[in-house]
Amino acid sequence: MVDSGPRSLLRWLYLGRTAVAAAVFLAALWTWAALGPDVTLAVTLLWGAVLGVTLVGFFYSHVARRRLTDHFLYAQVLFDALFVTAVVHLTGGPDSAFVPLYILVIAEAALLLPFLGGLLVALLVSALFAADTVLLSGGHLDWVTVLRLGLFAAVGVVTGHLGDRLRTANRARVDAEAALARTRLDTARLLASLGTGILTVDAAGRLLYLNPAGERLVGLSTAVWLGQPVLDELERRAPGFGAALRRTWDERRPMQRVATSPADPDGPVFEVTTALLEGEAVPAVAALFHDVREARRMEALQRRAEQLAAVAELGAGLAHEIRNPLAAVRSAVEQLVHDDLAAADRDVLRRVAVREADRIVRLLDEFLALARPGPGPRAPVAMASVLAAAMEAVRLHPDAAGVDFRAELDDPERLWVAGQREVLQRAFFNLMLNGAQWAGRGGWVHVFACRRAGSAAAPVVEVRIADSGPGVPPEWRDRIFDPFVGRRAGGTGLGLALVQRAVDAHGGAVWVADAGPGATFVVELPALPPPD
Repeated sequence: MVDSGPRSLLRWLYLGRTAVAAAVFLAALWTWAALGPDVTLAVTLLWGAVLGVTLVGFFYSHVARRRLTDHFLYAQVLFDALFVTAVVHLTGGPDSAFVPLYILVIAEAALLLPFLGGLLVALLVSALFAADTVLLSGGHLDWVTVLRLGLFAAVGVVTGHLGDRLRTANRARVDAEAALARTRLDTARLLASLGTGILTVDAAGRLLYLNPAGERLVGLSTAVWLGQPVLDELERRAPGFGAALRRTWDERRPMQRVATSPADPDGPVFEVTTALLEGEAVPAVAALFHDVREARRMEALQRRAEQLAAVAELGAGLAHEIRNPLAAVRSAVEQLVHDDLAAADRDVLRRVAVREADRIVRLLDEFLALARPGPGPRAPVAMASVLAAAMEAVRLHPDAAGVDFRAELDDPERLWVAGQREVLQRAFFNLMLNGAQWAGRGGWVHVFACRRAGSAAAPVVEVRIADSGPGVPPEWRDRIFDPFVGRRAGGTGLGLALVQRAVDAHGGAVWVADAGPGATFVVELPALPPPD
């Protein structure tokens, strides 16, 4: 397929050719009586040939819009070369005022034909002019004629080079326009198929674009509202929508995930993200939006299902943990009612009943602590003091007998966090006691604390508690902080769950590090500047 460039050039070519032929024919009519019959016949035939070739060419290229083949273009150029030669011959040969028309023919060939074709036409023009000068007009090749021939050749080379460059640039332009058209078509199809609404308004709030999904979501028709101020209508249908677009323009910054309010109980709730388009020919604000009501309902149902599943799992775990000590208490009570029971056995059964009852009470206390809301008001807490108090309390616990405790604090005066001292102290007490219980007599528990930059560049206080126990099995790593997972014999299975809840409530994180040979628990808490 040929682009519109050659057709436009041919249109001007037809017009120019007809104008020159008409001028020659009118001039002949003006002096018809003084001209010989051979000249008048030649002018008449020339005028008829020009009209015939031009009309046929115009019909082919512009009416029927047939493909412009190389044969057609060569025929047009060759006809013009012969036409100009005839005009030059009829109007004085080498002395004719129409000799410069040869340059136009050469330029025409350079623009319509390949580079080599343009050079061949320049040679043909030079040959035709030389033949007319020497053979038909009875002249000779003087220096003026030679200079003209050289000019024709130079024009052929220069215009051929320029024409080749123009054709290359034109092909690139056509390819770019075709690619742009395809991109626009693909973009239009994509925007039409999206389920997300896309809206664009100008600085005055007039609607510039609204895709079909946007029309369905906000209930506006592009046919009615295009070019009309639309912000007030958007604000009426979804309070907060128009305001988000205005703020984007007024503050010259995009808005991220702005939630609108429903205009009525059943009205839509949109999540709107805006962008400022100042680099466009018409500065505008674009918005992407979608109705989040269904997503919010699904999220609420998902949260509820997860909460019910968590309650069911905790309840099942608690029932399982209570069943064993409760069975022991029941068995002891059943035996204590017998009168023939020996005194020593009676004392043993009483101790068993009391021990197992205490275990149930401790289990219920920790379960209630796990279900209790997070800590209340926070205050600056010195971590050095919290860790020292927790370690001192663990040393006094019976399960920590024979365990070596060691603490290493890097610049302890800078280890400050915001929180509740009692909650933090209990969490680190549980971690240290857990390490001591797994390390056993002759083992060790080491505590290291420092202040450093966190993953988001904000400072954190990092506490590492390592022990010489057997470590955490790989299959427990992902669920070690879940209730009743990885429970040590005699434990409640809630200690590490309480640790994670306390750390989460303080905006921190806790995990198991791969630091062997035993277990290493890492706690990070947001750091505070040391008080003055």
